[in-house]
Amino acid sequence: SRYLNQVQRGCISMLQTMASNSSLQAFKALAKISGDSMFVARETLRAGNSTDDDASDDGYGEVLELEASKTVASAFDSGDMSSEAKIIVMCSVLTQYLKIHGLHNESGVNNISRKGRGIFRAKYDTLTRVMDSGLEATARVDMSLKDKSVIDSIWDKIIDAVKTLLLECLIDGYANNSKSILDIIALFLLHLPPRKYSTVRSILEKGANRAIEVAFGKNEDFDEHLTSADNIVEGAIDIFLACFMGLCQKMPSSPALKSMTGQILGGTIESSDWLTGNSS
Repeated sequence: SRYLNQVQRGCISMLQTMASNSSLQAFKALAKISGDSMFVARETLRAGNSTDDDASDDGYGEVLELEASKTVASAFDSGDMSSEAKIIVMCSVLTQYLKIHGLHNESGVNNISRKGRGIFRAKYDTLTRVMDSGLEATARVDMSLKDKSVIDSIWDKIIDAVKTLLLECLIDGYANNSKSILDIIALFLLHLPPRKYSTVRSILEKGANRAIEVAFGKNEDFDEHLTSADNIVEGAIDIFLACFMGLCQKMPSSPALKSMTGQILGGTIESSDWLTGNSS
């Protein structure tokens, strides 16, 4: 934090002290201050700031975001937070994630680009850490409740985040973030209560279909990323398999499984015919 000015250093220190004493308001404030930094690679933020007329030339705002992000993430690695506190803070983080990544405008440009960040690379290491502990805490509290109405609203926010992760992921995300996405899907399905399976089934189906389109180069944005095509295809196949296996394990009666299997076999045959034709 040596790059912060005196006022920022004092504010972040005060919030960190409050957070260390389990202040939920402090955690909420830190999550909000974190801004893009929990979900966007640091070097991209710096590059974006250098061309953004509204950005701070000294980069203090970026460092403040990073310090806040570190505090939020580290809290989930300790055993000091109660389950209820983890759930509340996780919801704050997911709200911030959905605000940044969740919606596209009419031009198909997401909220980061609209803020003048330019080209960016998403990252999910902090989100994975938060959801790891947060999902476990949510499942623990869920099992102790008879009235599921409140906890269901939390599951719905988690489901929205996973839906965004699978369906709003940019094409290069398959190359750069497939491992993190796989980890989050695995954690999500591990803790998801059976009553939510019907809601999640269509998300996994759409996520699998989108990934397989990318893997076979049929996505409309694929041609813009030919330089990293191999990594994109590999990541897309991994994400498809995660969705497919999730359906097989949790929702084996899903009618989409049969059509997905046919789609895979059909795509494989098409690829084989194309290779055979070229080799001859």
